[in-house]
This record gives sequence, C-alpha cells and structure tokens, in this order.
Amino acid sequence: MNLVQTQDLIFCNWHQAAVDGDLEQQLAALLETMAAALAERGLNLGAMLKHSIAIRNGAVDPLAAIQAFHRQCHALAPGLVREPSVGTIFRVPHLSREGALVALEAVFARHATPARRALFDDLPMDVARALEYRGQVFLTGFEALELLAPERGFSADNLQVRPGLAEQVEVILDKIQDSLRALDADCSDLARLTLYLRADQDPQHARQLVTQAVRQRADARVAEALQLCVLRGHGMVLEDFKIEIDGLALRPQAPRPTWVSLACGEAGSLSLASVEQAAGALARRLDTGGQPAALQVLLKCPGIEAGPLASQPLLEAFSHQLQRELGPVAALQLSVALLWVKALEAPGAALELDASLFIQ
Repeated sequence: MNLVQTQDLIFCNWHQAAVDGDLEQQLAALLETMAAALAERGLNLGAMLKHSIAIRNGAVDPLAAIQAFHRQCHALAPGLVREPSVGTIFRVPHLSREGALVALEAVFARHATPARRALFDDLPMDVARALEYRGQVFLTGFEALELLAPERGFSADNLQVRPGLAEQVEVILDKIQDSLRALDADCSDLARLTLYLRADQDPQHARQLVTQAVRQRADARVAEALQLCVLRGHGMVLEDFKIEIDGLALRPQAPRPTWVSLACGEAGSLSLASVEQAAGALARRLDTGGQPAALQVLLKCPGIEAGPLASQPLLEAFSHQLQRELGPVAALQLSVALLWVKALEAPGAALELDASLFIQ
C-alpha cells in the first residue's frame, strides 16, 4: 500500500486494485486493501478527508464511478454519509496496470479531532464543499456547473455551464471563496490548488486566469506564492467542463509542506534515464534539515501506448535513484506514484513531477 503519514494525516498515493474485473470489482478490491492498511493504524475509511478518482477514459462512465465509489464507501463506513470527504474525479488515457480502470488518491485523519464541514445546499452531492481538520482546509473539486434560477432548485433544465475558460475559472473561484467563508476563512488562506485541465486548454493561460482570479479575492502576495499544480487529461464528468479545481488552504498555525514541481527530459524520449534525471533534480531541490520527513511524489508521464507496461520499471528506477541522491535522510518515508496524462504542461519535457515534503 502506497502510504506516508505525518503528525496529523495519512496520504494514499494513487492506489490501484491488483485484480482485473469490472469497475465494481476493482473498487471493492481497492477499498478492501485501503481499509486493511488503515486498520493496521487503528483507523477505518470513515477517517477519509479527501479523495481523488482517476478513471480510464472511454472504459468507465464518470457518473457510474462516482456512484459506485460512494455506495461502496458508505457500506464500509456509514459515517461518511453524514460527514463526507471532499472529492474530485477526472479521466486519463490509461493507468499504470494494463487492466486497471480506476485509481484513488486519498487523505485520512490520524486523530479523532472533529472536522468542520461546509456542505452543499443547492446540489445533491455525496461530498462536502470544504472541510477543516487541525487548521488544514481541504477543498472539493469545483467545476462551473450553476443553477440558472437558484430559487427553482436543482433540476436538469435549471443548469448551465458557461462556455469560456475565463468564465469557468471565475465561477469556480466564487465557489471556492464562498466555501472558505463558510468555514471563517477566505482566498487569502489558499496554499495550493490543483487544476484538472482538459488537454485542449492552454495550461499557461489557465495558470494566468487562476492567479488573476485569486488576486482579485486575496492579497497579491498570496496569489504569487500560491502553489499551482496542473493535471491535463480527457476531462471530468461533463464534456462542457474545461477545468476543475481542488485545493488546500492553511491556517497560520498549520504545518506547511514544501512543494516542488519539475519538468525533465526531452519530449518523446521517456526512459529510465529521464526518470533518473528527474530524481536527481528533485533531490537537489529538497532540504530536510536533517529532520525525519515524509516525501510523496507524483510522476506525470504522457499517455503513450506502451505506458502501462513501462510503469513499474520507471517507478523503481526513480525511487532507487532518489534514495541514492538523498543519502541517509533520517527516517524518510517515500511514496512514489505515476499517472499517465493526456499531455504535459511543458511541451519540451518527457515527464513532470509534483512532490510534497513533510517535515515531522
């Protein structure tokens, strides 16, 4: 099980089922493995604060995946019905194992400290808009779906999605601001946002739009310091969604990870050498100060046809080289995962990575 833990949290880094089968069977196997790993730590799935779902494009219906995930989670942990996590779903070309249909990333609370939640009051949702746990505010995956006439409530003929990327970003940032305010926070507390971007959208333009939208709602210094991560895939639930955004806001007293994003190698030349190069570049950017640390890394690789067959050697080469480069770092917990995305943000790169370093 691909886990690291901090003082407050347990992170599951894009876990997949080890069995073939349909969506229901793979989710059942995946959640069973996850529940067993949590049980070893005295926890269960009810401790889930955040989840992200990646599904293989064209092989799984996103609405069916959302419904199956929540149905199975609620059966295993009924408390999630009343106290839901925040969540996101997006579509990728394929996954690391050839027969895999779905992968999960998740964050769990290590302690019984109650979480404060902002729930949806206008749409029927199995997720929270936002939740706060020990000064860390997790935001659900927001998209630009709106009610045409809020007073009429939710119905299929009372929904709209604005067509432009700039319009969608504005709608989403309004939702983020409203959700943060419901927990007595605002966009000035934002620390990191992940942009799930449809691959036909320009990532640099999306970055600029999001930074500008945050600047309009927060101090300019917050907008410039905000960590933005980009995942370019086939899209989300509806084809009209050009972007979905989730994220993390932090209170002043909350621990703040070190985040590093890198692009490495040359386009079209993904190889063991390029992932070793990426490991070396990451090691040079990290400073644990000699303190025990947990390091979570996501490798993002372009979805070439040979992807599923190459995943394990790439992961092993990266992990081995990173550990060699870092040397005897005290009590380092390392979790490395790989996602095959439709496109990279940097057109001249062979792969990109997002890393989170937690000092204990």
